[in-house]
Amino acid sequence: MDPGPDRAERVARWLGRTLIAGCLAAAVVTAGWVGRRLGSPRTASAPAAARPDAATLVVLQQAHPGWPPAEIERLMIESWMRPFTYEPFTQFAEGSLRGHYVNVDAAGFRWSSDQCAWPPAASAGAVFVFGGSTTFGYGLPDAETIASLLQDALRAGRPATSVCVYNFGRGWFYSSQEVVLFDRLLVAGFVPRLAVFVDGLNDFLYLEDAPRFTEQLGRFMAAVNAHLQPGLRESPLPQPRPEDLGPGRVSVARSSAARTATPAALLERYARNRRAATAVARAFGAATAFVWQPVPFYRLDLTRHPFRGQVAAVPWGSRVRAGYELMAARRATLAAAPRDGAEGQFIWCADVQAVSSPVAYLDTVHYAPALSRAVAGCIADGLQRP
Repeated sequence: MDPGPDRAERVARWLGRTLIAGCLAAAVVTAGWVGRRLGSPRTASAPAAARPDAATLVVLQQAHPGWPPAEIERLMIESWMRPFTYEPFTQFAEGSLRGHYVNVDAAGFRWSSDQCAWPPAASAGAVFVFGGSTTFGYGLPDAETIASLLQDALRAGRPATSVCVYNFGRGWFYSSQEVVLFDRLLVAGFVPRLAVFVDGLNDFLYLEDAPRFTEQLGRFMAAVNAHLQPGLRESPLPQPRPEDLGPGRVSVARSSAARTATPAALLERYARNRRAATAVARAFGAATAFVWQPVPFYRLDLTRHPFRGQVAAVPWGSRVRAGYELMAARRATLAAAPRDGAEGQFIWCADVQAVSSPVAYLDTVHYAPALSRAVAGCIADGLQRP
């Protein structure tokens, strides 16, 4: 039966008033969390904790030879003390910045050296690079990120505008978020010639396939729902159960997912993300390449790692190592698959850690310039291989 326009209008007005009041009240309740979690300062006024101690400074000076301590400190502050910003669908993004060493465009990508304009010109060979903080290049200047060095390698012997690389690496991101980000860029009309996904480490951290700030945002929604409940009891709509309004139902599902998240299951999720990214890319006329990155938990002589004690103490290191060993067993099959197959091109770069520089890592997992260059070279070689 048609409830009639009057009743429908009353319900709509009630929903509008209740939602606005609930959201405003929840915003007040959670304002402290938003400031602490998504807006923590990463600016020149950063707390002393963001600045390297004496032992770390020695490592950073080895990684950046000739740099004065003040400039290394400036690079670290620009790398680590920017705010995250909210972004629909992906949950969060790197905050924009115009710095001396780190520049993040308002469009969501980090600049490379000789950065092409945004949006990409139709004639440019646009390459979008996705990944986590190692791809973003925490602790590295713009010109020494994987994306920037990849652009240098692909431009060799070609006009500068023939290849335009855009670095969409973001702290905490893993393959599920990267596929969503890629999808949103395509829907917005930004279509690259090639999308490169650099993954491995972070896919073994997210057992529940939920982005980094899901728990905090779940509490935010619980606060919203707490303000909705009184109005819902007076509404003509069907009454929800209390457990449907809070985070409990999601938490149960997530904890169940975590219990079954073996390294093999996480690799299968990664494979599904590869298929999803490749399918949507082809619908828009783009190609895909998937890079398996180096990590200190797999085939690295830890005596060469400046933070070997921290690496050995990482609680999830054994899970990463087990996942990498499984991936290594599949390496030949993946590399032999055709580039136009359902999962795109696969490039194995997990074994490039034997760099000539005495320092391959700036901290437990983030790359020093020498390792960043080695990864970029591995990707370029893989892309240019017949």
